[in-house]
Amino acid sequence: MAVTSTLRRPPALRPGDAVGLVSPSGPLASRCPRRLGRAVRALGEAGFEVRLGRSLGADTGDRAGSARDRAEDLMDLVADDRVRAVFATVGGSGADELIPYLDAEVFRAHPTLLVGYSDFTSVLLWVHEQTGMTVCYGPAALPQFGEQGGIDPYGLAALRQVLAAPLAAGPLPTSADVVIEYLEWDHADERGRARLAAGARQALVRGEAEGPLLAANLSCLASTVRRGGPVPRYEGRIVLLEESDTADRDRLLRNLRTLGDTGLVERAAGIGFGRFAQTHDGRWDHAELLGTLARWAAGAPGPVVADLEFGHTDPMLTLPLGVRTRLTARDDVELCLLEAAVSP
Repeated sequence: MAVTSTLRRPPALRPGDAVGLVSPSGPLASRCPRRLGRAVRALGEAGFEVRLGRSLGADTGDRAGSARDRAEDLMDLVADDRVRAVFATVGGSGADELIPYLDAEVFRAHPTLLVGYSDFTSVLLWVHEQTGMTVCYGPAALPQFGEQGGIDPYGLAALRQVLAAPLAAGPLPTSADVVIEYLEWDHADERGRARLAAGARQALVRGEAEGPLLAANLSCLASTVRRGGPVPRYEGRIVLLEESDTADRDRLLRNLRTLGDTGLVERAAGIGFGRFAQTHDGRWDHAELLGTLARWAAGAPGPVVADLEFGHTDPMLTLPLGVRTRLTARDDVELCLLEAAVSP
């Protein structure tokens, strides 16, 4: 059964708007000041006024402050009506700890775009489910905007395509290259990273489907399920999944089993997987991975695709959760946003 979109849309993000930065997980913003400085400059050059959350200066070992402090920092930025979007600085672990301290009414009263990925999945899904608000699985401040030279032009154009105007973004562009080289932040990242040919998007099960978009990190989502947390509503949705570049094959298989047991494959209208860095750096065989994903999704009633440009990969798309989307898997794979992600 198709899901009807009843989205609440934050205002469009335009040049001159203020954006906030929050550290929902670890303290890398505090430990990598040069990288943070580049991210702030890149956001400024993109036309935004940048406001830094208190959590960016916090370092309590493996977290950027207590869970309560990080949650209050996020809500304070959201409650500032001059701030139109809040970007996570980086993923890691610990974003799920914020949820007991978040107040859904703050997000309802102050429609603000939330943008990030990786373990920020927990916060994005919670806000989306609690408020019906569009949130975005997309670039983070340090990994993307903090690159030497700023965010990749593809990534910036993709962000603007979705968030700059109250219009349906239409087909999301493909990227012919991928960047996976690792350069240690604030030590070896003073040059641009090498680019590789990415290859085309892959159709594992052919077909076409429409439904509201859901994007998430596999490890984050599976961990929530294993802890007895809420399972997202998959019915009639286009579900896009990606995995951390630190995951090994056993972790991937365990996460797929966990999500398979929730009925995701049978209930989703269509399924897509992001690019896996492990296939580009030689740790995993690409054809073998595609076979694994195809076998896992064998019972899917709609299209299944792989190698989409999102998640732990560069460059990346911006994916607005809840927006009605068409996934087409034939000779080519197309991801098309059919309605606006933002309001005027």
